[in-house]
Amino acid sequence: MEKVVRHTLILLMLAAGACSVDPDVTVRRSALASCTQDSDCDDRVRCTADICNLVSHTCLNLAISGCCTQDSDCDDGTACTQDACSVSQGRCLHTPVAGCCTGNGQCNDRNSCTDDTCITESGVCQNLPHPHENCCQQNGDCNDGDICTVDVCPADHACSNVRLPGCCTNDAQCDDGAACTRDVCDLASHSCAHPAIANCCINDGQCADASTCTTDTCDGTTNTCVHTPNPACCTVAGDCNDGDPCTVDACLANGSCSNATIAATEDQLKALPKFDLSAARKSGLRGALRGVEASWRDTEREIAANPPKTGVFLPRTSK
Repeated sequence: MEKVVRHTLILLMLAAGACSVDPDVTVRRSALASCTQDSDCDDRVRCTADICNLVSHTCLNLAISGCCTQDSDCDDGTACTQDACSVSQGRCLHTPVAGCCTGNGQCNDRNSCTDDTCITESGVCQNLPHPHENCCQQNGDCNDGDICTVDVCPADHACSNVRLPGCCTNDAQCDDGAACTRDVCDLASHSCAHPAIANCCINDGQCADASTCTTDTCDGTTNTCVHTPNPACCTVAGDCNDGDPCTVDACLANGSCSNATIAATEDQLKALPKFDLSAARKSGLRGALRGVEASWRDTEREIAANPPKTGVFLPRTSK
């Protein structure tokens, strides 16, 4: 009965250790021709189970799983253990390495401004700063040194520096885009001022000078007004001389000329000689007309010397 049990046990051990049989077992089995007990099969190797098969009376030297003879037998493939062989016990020891990691979760440094990664090949944690440079933990981390910004560290830990409307630290920040204002930053109040530039213009309508004697335009290059004189306008009465002695030449306030016809006074008209029809009959019509013509010339010279102030009265002829 004991032989049967031993034989069964040997078969079970062979089946269990089939995948880890020492490659030298066959050699050692052939070296021992026969055995009657296990001690006859001792191969002096700590990591083998030496068994005598009492059925065939041959030795079996089966490798013991987990047994070791040197540190290299104990490599478990992970960087986070220190692998060593306890020769006295004949088994491997895998001591954890402090600070070593096997996954990213073990590298959390509780700093939201770092990317935490485990380098599994070496078991070393890597905590690199975020790609964005404005990562923060608190508002103070976001101070940009600009008095015109509100510095805040929001929930996403990316600094926010919002500019205060109208606040400035230099003139360039006050540019209002208008060509006719001078943009200035008041450093005492950190506020912008935009005083108008004298005689500056952006369109022709801003250049009207109330004179009809100029063409008013805005020079878009220099933003200044140009008032080009109108040659048809006058500035003094002499500009309006039409060469007619029977007109009064004047330059009006709007720059236009006036040439009013001279009107004879009532006294001048009364002084004109009357046409004497009876005398014309006696001396002939031609002589009478010559007298009238001479009288009109004298009157014309008198009117030119003394311009009239009243309307024109036509002379009356005698019947």
